[in-house]
Amino acid sequence: MGGDGTDSDTPWAIFEQTKSFRSAKNRELLAYWTETAGERAFPDWRDIDLMALHRVATGLIVKDIEDGGQIFRNRYWGRRLTEVMGIEATGRLHDEIYAPNMVHWATDFYRQVMQGVYPARLVSRVLSNPERSHFKYEAIMLPLGGKGNGVRHIIAHFDFDNVPTALEKKALK
Repeated sequence: MGGDGTDSDTPWAIFEQTKSFRSAKNRELLAYWTETAGERAFPDWRDIDLMALHRVATGLIVKDIEDGGQIFRNRYWGRRLTEVMGIEATGRLHDEIYAPNMVHWATDFYRQVMQGVYPARLVSRVLSNPERSHFKYEAIMLPLGGKGNGVRHIIAHFDFDNVPTALEKKALK
């Protein structure tokens, strides 16, 4: 999915289902998610204690899934994301925070997480609104249950301090 990073309409990205993450913060969130899930495929949103995640909170996003995955609303948007992207997006919808040509791209990743019960890894770059420069990152995206059956929320962490591998760096240029 995505292009070579030179076309702003088609961002380059690696997206994969995995339990292998380079970022220590992403591994910390994965360990918490796994422990909280216990024998279940994934934990329920009501089981998540954000205070227990204080070391990763600045890079966290919690998404509410509405209308069967047609709408994604940010329940929580960490401070580091606000710094990098130049917007406070708590309570906002995807189409309110992403450029029109990027909404489908971002939504596709979250829909894939919604369909699975496995952790997802995203390595890409984002254009910082205030600085107009690209920040490379590794993200973890994890499904959460809620009222009713299936995935009702997604918790994600974006680590902008993570250093991509040599192959990832080459692709992100």
